[in-house]
Amino acid sequence: MFSNEAAFKLTGNEHKEKSQQLTALIHTSKQQQAQDFFQRALQGEKVQFSTTINHNTKKELHLDITLIPIIVSEQVAGVYAVCRDDSKEQERSNHISKLETHLKMEQKLANVGSWYYDVREDKSYWSPQLYNIYGLNPNQHFTPSLKNVLQFVNRCAQKRLEKAAKQALSTRGSYTIG
Repeated sequence: MFSNEAAFKLTGNEHKEKSQQLTALIHTSKQQQAQDFFQRALQGEKVQFSTTINHNTKKELHLDITLIPIIVSEQVAGVYAVCRDDSKEQERSNHISKLETHLKMEQKLANVGSWYYDVREDKSYWSPQLYNIYGLNPNQHFTPSLKNVLQFVNRCAQKRLEKAAKQALSTRGSYTIG
């Protein structure tokens, strides 16, 4: 296995450790999966997967790996691997998941829901708690469009809400209903 200097910097290894196969750095729980993907690449298939490696300076490093077969005279002569460090994106994703979990808990405790409206699709997207407030199951087939949402508003406020929403759409501004 040949690796360039960038691959060793990515994994935190020094040049003197080049004899170590990079596949040995893959987290033990994912080594068999990585070997299976590599075998598929050796048979001529381009393969993409995500994995975790043990890094010298960090606990774990999340990588997106693409294996591209090198074909010479209709035979697989080798496999070219492209690795991208996905650790920061993985951390962001984990952080967003935690924030979403906390938001759901806080909305449930306060009995407050949230939503946003997609003008192009005429759909609003509701938090699970907003469905609960209106006595709806988030898994049922209810698309909260402006027309469908108006049924939950009393008749007096329906006209004001519809007028305010249409004005906001035409002026591309926000609205408040007093």
